[in-house]
Amino acid sequence: MAVIHVVDDETAIRLLVGYILRSLGHQVELHASSDELFAKLAHAPADLVITDFIMPRIDGFELCRRLRADAKTAKVPIIVMTGFELEPLVADSLKNGLSVSDILPKPFFAERLIDMVTRSTKQAQTIEPVTDLALDDVSEARIAKAIRAVGQRLQPRIEAKINVSITWEQQALTAFTSDVSTTGLYIVGERCPPPNADVTVAVAAFEGKAPVVLHAVVAHVRQLDDGAYGFGLALQEPRVQSFYAWYQLIARLHQVDRTAHQAVRRTTTRAPIMGEVRVDVDASQSVLCALGDISAGGMRLFGETPLPPEAPLTIHFQLPEDAGARKTRARVRWMQKQAPGRLVYGLAFEETDDTVADAIARYVNDLASRPLLEI
Repeated sequence: MAVIHVVDDETAIRLLVGYILRSLGHQVELHASSDELFAKLAHAPADLVITDFIMPRIDGFELCRRLRADAKTAKVPIIVMTGFELEPLVADSLKNGLSVSDILPKPFFAERLIDMVTRSTKQAQTIEPVTDLALDDVSEARIAKAIRAVGQRLQPRIEAKINVSITWEQQALTAFTSDVSTTGLYIVGERCPPPNADVTVAVAAFEGKAPVVLHAVVAHVRQLDDGAYGFGLALQEPRVQSFYAWYQLIARLHQVDRTAHQAVRRTTTRAPIMGEVRVDVDASQSVLCALGDISAGGMRLFGETPLPPEAPLTIHFQLPEDAGARKTRARVRWMQKQAPGRLVYGLAFEETDDTVADAIARYVNDLASRPLLEI
């Protein structure tokens, strides 16, 4: 087993990483700062260092630089954790620039952390379920305090509609979440517990997965316009195993949320396009406009003739490298005067043919994947 040093100023994450790796038999040293790490490394071995990116005083950049400058630690693998969303190219650049083995985005799945550790230490490990452990000097009270202190810095709230079962004082209700975070949940239901009530929450977010059971307190309650109630639950003193399960659930929700947002971003990215477009207002009127940019949802045009708002229009346009003109239906969503005699219109597509939609998506995605200078 490897000797692994974990450096993170956020206690909850530090303890969580230690918990996961100790369950695999690794010897894990936890440090709240880079100074603590360097003091320990003066007389202790290291097979791997896992460090946060943003920390007070000595951050991840400087920590990596110092480790690489010291002959004793120059070849020790490093995994850097970060809460920032990094594009693959940026992540690769950071890995090369910092001479690190891997970059681990937060929130993370335990399996991904273990996979990175296995590759970095070059040891074949079998991923086993995490079980209750004697966690040395790590007390449940310390974990609870750390989780509360981390707050929203750990993970922004994720919109998620999940069925939950809530019990308090021998009462029970079934409701659903509006959003969740590592520190709590916002619930919407037809009734609610009283403020400051201690409740038990069972959250079943994914089919086939056992519910995550948490203890919480009702932090605030408000009545909504439709007569339902919205109330916030703050997690209270979770055991490390409960926090592990909840963090993994949050990581899965984050992955789903991120995938959905990336899909939306791909379909709504606007790409510049040059050319002329013919707008058929009705059977007797056509207007020539200049194309400005286009997305899967619509296009922006420039012209001199006002177009009727919300009127159904037929758009004839041609994409670069297309053999012929394409046709689709659209409506004017907005129109602005840009300069004397010059108007700009925002059009939303309606009833776009699949072949037209696919052609637009290919054009937009192709441009979006190129370096900016090529556009």
